[in-house]
Amino acid sequence: MDTDEEIRVRQIRSIILTNEPDNEYEFTLSEEWYDRLKTEFVMDEHDNGYPRLLYDWIRQVITIVTVPTRVHEDTSTAILSSISNRVTSIMQREQIQMGPNERLRITHSPTILVDTGHSKYQMEPDGAIYFETVDAMDYKIIIEAGVSQAYDSLLDKARKWIIDKKCELVILLAFNEKHRYSAPRKRISLTLLEKNHQIVQMRRQLLSPSYPKFRALEFLGHIWFDELSEAFIEVVRKSPSSYGNDDLLRSKYILVEDGINKSSSIRRSIGDLKLAELIPTVSHNIEGAGDLLIDFFDAVEFMDIIWRAMIGTAVNRFEGAVN
Repeated sequence: MDTDEEIRVRQIRSIILTNEPDNEYEFTLSEEWYDRLKTEFVMDEHDNGYPRLLYDWIRQVITIVTVPTRVHEDTSTAILSSISNRVTSIMQREQIQMGPNERLRITHSPTILVDTGHSKYQMEPDGAIYFETVDAMDYKIIIEAGVSQAYDSLLDKARKWIIDKKCELVILLAFNEKHRYSAPRKRISLTLLEKNHQIVQMRRQLLSPSYPKFRALEFLGHIWFDELSEAFIEVVRKSPSSYGNDDLLRSKYILVEDGINKSSSIRRSIGDLKLAELIPTVSHNIEGAGDLLIDFFDAVEFMDIIWRAMIGTAVNRFEGAVN
C-alpha cells in the first residue's frame, strides 16, 4: 500500500504534467522527494519553464506554480516596464545620476531565496525591481499578480516580501472572473486550417468596437473568459506606525467592477511612489530628489492591455480545447 507521501507525489506529478494555467498548489513533502521531482522534471523552454517548483525547507512544503495566462503575464510586465521607464525619464529630466557602482534593474519571474535565519523558502514574484551596489542587491518593488486567486493568498505574499525580505513595497494585481474558466466538455475537432480560420474570426469578433469590453468573451457558444467581476491594483507597504509588528499600509485602486471600467479617476502617481524608495542614495546628490513622485500609471493604456490580454487568454483557451 502506498504511503501518504507517495500518494501526494502522484498528485504532484499529475499537476506538473497537466500544467493548468494560473494555479498554485501546496503539498507537504520531504526534501528528498522535492530533490527527486526537480531532477525528474527538468523544465525546458516549453511554457517558459513552467510549472515552477518552489520549496520551504523549514515547513517542508513544495509549491507548484503553473504557467501564467496572458492576463497574469502581460499586466505584470506592463507595470514593471512603466515604472522602470518613468524612473529613467525623471532622472534624465532632473539630470540625476546614480553612483558608479549603483544600478536599478528589473527582472521577470525570478526564483528568490528568502532566508531570515528562522525561515528558509523560495518565492517567485511576477516581477521585481532591485537596487544593486557593490555590497548588496536590495529588492525595492515586487509585482504579484493573480487571476481568480484568493486575495488572502496575494496579501500573504506581500507580507512575506515586506517582512521577511525587507522589500519597500509590493504591487498586487488581482483579476477575478465571474466564474472560473471551465473547458468544453467535448473536445472541438478541427483541422489546422479550420482552427486558424476560427481564431481569426474569434479575434475579429472580440476586437470589434461594438463588443463590450470586460464582459464575457463568448465564441462558438462557449465562454472562453468570463466577465471581470473585479479587477484592482493594491499597493502594500509596511505601516510607518507599526512599531515592530507586522502592520501593513494598503492603498487599493479599483479598475473593473461587475464588467464596468472604473479606472478613469485613478491618478498617474498611483501609490505615491517616491524616487528615494527605489534609489535610496538619490538625495545625497540632489536635495529633494528623493521626494519626486514616480507618476508611472496610464489608466487608458493599462485598461487596453488588460482587455487585449483577456482576448489573448481566451484564444489560448480555445486553442487548448481543439484536437
